[in-house]
Amino acid sequence: MIDMPLCPECGIPELVTNTHIWLGNGTIVQSANTQIRLIIHESQNLDQLFAGIANITGKPVEPIITDATRRATRAYMSSLVPDEIKSQLRTGEIDVFAAGEMIILFARAMGYGNVTVVAARYEGDDDDYVVMRYTEPYSVALLDGNIAGTVEAVIDREVSITHKEISADTHEVLFAIPEKRSELENIEVELFQPTKGDIELKKCSTCGGPAALCDYKWDLGRGVINLDHSGRRMCMLGPIVMDPLFEALESELGEDIPGVVIEAQRRFVRDGMYSVTEVRSESQMREFFALRGLGYIRELRMGRKGVWFALDNALMPLMVVGQTQGMYEYVFGIESRVEWEFTREGTLVIQITPWD
Repeated sequence: MIDMPLCPECGIPELVTNTHIWLGNGTIVQSANTQIRLIIHESQNLDQLFAGIANITGKPVEPIITDATRRATRAYMSSLVPDEIKSQLRTGEIDVFAAGEMIILFARAMGYGNVTVVAARYEGDDDDYVVMRYTEPYSVALLDGNIAGTVEAVIDREVSITHKEISADTHEVLFAIPEKRSELENIEVELFQPTKGDIELKKCSTCGGPAALCDYKWDLGRGVINLDHSGRRMCMLGPIVMDPLFEALESELGEDIPGVVIEAQRRFVRDGMYSVTEVRSESQMREFFALRGLGYIRELRMGRKGVWFALDNALMPLMVVGQTQGMYEYVFGIESRVEWEFTREGTLVIQITPWD
């Protein structure tokens, strides 16, 4: 197993707190590039969501999801992989297995599953390849794209993906140089412009990360993060993955993808994903969103008669809308309707009212 130190006080991997910062404006950003954000989110409903979209549209969605994820991950990881590492890999100072270990390190720390290198070759020519095996993937389609994008960020070349299912929970994937190559085209990344905020999350006195993350348990051997009191599986996502992914699905399939995503997320949350104690007050709601990097709740009115709030620095608006509606219905036991708007400035306004 990879040596990945955990904070002795809160149990958070040092890799997580060393490479990310929780800001007072409700966001999590890369410490190396504060214009690139990250979120913490439930992962156990992702494949169910994708399956639901496929059932509604009657079309396969995995290739679209994997390709969008690959391009977004490549953009995200390009700012994390030092040029020195790329150079040392080309000159042989670092072998391909050492580079693979770096990929494994990030995958496990992010909660993506247990990733291992089965075989690899890197000579800088068209015969290069790496075979990865992963068990308990947080999402098969997403992890294929995550690994492919990370490999491309390291070697600066496009790779093909050949997937083989070993068992229901184990997959082996060949990443190789395709016969027909194309120039790498990253997605258009909309860089985050920091705004002010006054949220102060209590910090761990040892590592400086949010103290509330002590409720998140990292099983690094499995590459799994679970929320302690509920057992829900979590992961750390680059929002530049999810938002373009939904846009790609809508563009390719021509369906009401926003409506499908909101409804699926609403049902998932309404059926008891959270405990009432997590969302019982306005201050808890603000800290809940800030801890996960979802944004800064500037204004909030919440009660049995409905919810209205404005979220600055919002990300993944479709999932946040469905999540918020599901929370309301779960807490109050009421069916609801929702109206929302997402502005160019990144403010998400949501109004939820009960059905008459």
